[in-house]
Formats: sequence, structure tokens, C-alpha cells
Amino acid sequence: MRCTALSMLLVWVMFTGVLSNVIGQQHPGSRPSAVRNSRSGTTCQSDREVIRAVLTLSSGRYADQQDAVNLLKVKARQSSSCRTQVITSLLSEMDQLRLELTGGTPQFYLWHYGTRLLGELKAVEALDLLIANFDRHDGTPFPFNHHPAIGAVIGIGEIALPKLQSALKEKRDPDVRRYAVFCIALIGGQHSKRILRQALRDEADPCVASCIKASLTAYKNRRRPSYISDEARTKWYTTFLCT
Repeated sequence: MRCTALSMLLVWVMFTGVLSNVIGQQHPGSRPSAVRNSRSGTTCQSDREVIRAVLTLSSGRYADQQDAVNLLKVKARQSSSCRTQVITSLLSEMDQLRLELTGGTPQFYLWHYGTRLLGELKAVEALDLLIANFDRHDGTPFPFNHHPAIGAVIGIGEIALPKLQSALKEKRDPDVRRYAVFCIALIGGQHSKRILRQALRDEADPCVASCIKASLTAYKNRRRPSYISDEARTKWYTTFLCT
């Protein structure tokens, strides 16, 4: 069991992109005309095209999905209102009561692509939904790159820290706090260090406290202080197994 866990860690540490490889094996099909014919000069007067692209994330073939992702990126760059429209449409589809992210399901693909888009767009509007779904994974609870919400929050970066700090203070579920520590630690920086130091004083759960301590220890590196170094990453990551 120990060897299996460490093997999984090394896979995560080396950033192999397992999910992307699985999706990339799909057969490229025909592209929907609404996605293929969209141009960067189109306006946000109607949300029909955006909604269609969001739906394509969960139901289209691989080539369709890539076109939909590109369209949504283009739309989001056009203006602040277009960006809001894209984020709102994504959240509307992703916020489902019975979320099943097992590989190959429509929800899996929607969350796989949707969370990456939200991270890239620095969508602070999505943080409540993402934190509420920290525990959702594709059937593999560890390593954490199988939890799409965690990856999105890390992608959003430093502007996610206030919400993550609130989660550490307010969430009763120790697993949610553990995931929050993981995100804060990987975002890194002086602000992250202050949050973790403060949280350690109040944390009662031994597992979560151990994760905080390991993160603060990993921050002590000469090359890049207050960030997890590559050399320290594997030892730090094993702490989150809480075995």
C-alpha cells in the first residue's frame, strides 16, 4: 500500500497530465458549425453561442470540445461583460446537485474543461462552488490532481487566498480544510505563509495541523522562500495522505 501511494505521488509530482492524455485519445469528429464558424470579432449581444459551447464541453467529441474551449477563451477576452457571461454560463451548468465525475461521463468532461477555464480566467466568482466541491474526484481520490476543483483554485492563484483563509476558519469538515491547506501551500508567497501560521494556532485536527506544519517547513528553502521547492515536494506531499 505504501509503495502504491508513493508511486502515485511521483506521478503527480512529475506533472504527467493523466487526464489530458485520456481525453486526447478520443477520436476527433466533425466540428459543430456554431463553434467552427465563430470569429473573434463577434459580440456578446446573445449568449446562445456561449451556452452552446459550454454544452459542447460535456457532450461533444474531442475536436468539438477543443473548439468550444477556444471559443469561450476568445469570448472571455473580448470584454468584461463577455468574461462574466462565460463564467456565469459555466457555473450554471457545473452547479449540479448530483455530481458524478467518474471518467467518461458528461459531467467529468464538463468539469475537466470547465475548471481549467475558470482557473485560467482567474474566476473568483467560482470559488464558493469550487471549495464546496473540493472532495469531488474522478474515481481516484489520491493524488489530488484527480480533483478538478482543487486544480482550478490553485490556477486562480493569490486572489483565491481570502476565500481559502475563510474556509480554514469556518469549515467544520477537516478534509475541506486539508484541501484548503494544499491549495494555499501551492499558491505560495508571504501571504500564504501568514495564513498558514495563523491557522496552525487554531487547528485542532491532527492531520490538518500536520499538513500545515509540513507546508511551513517546505517553505524554508533558499532558492525560493515561501514556495514549495521541487526538492521538498515529494516529502511535503506525503503528509497529505495522513496515514
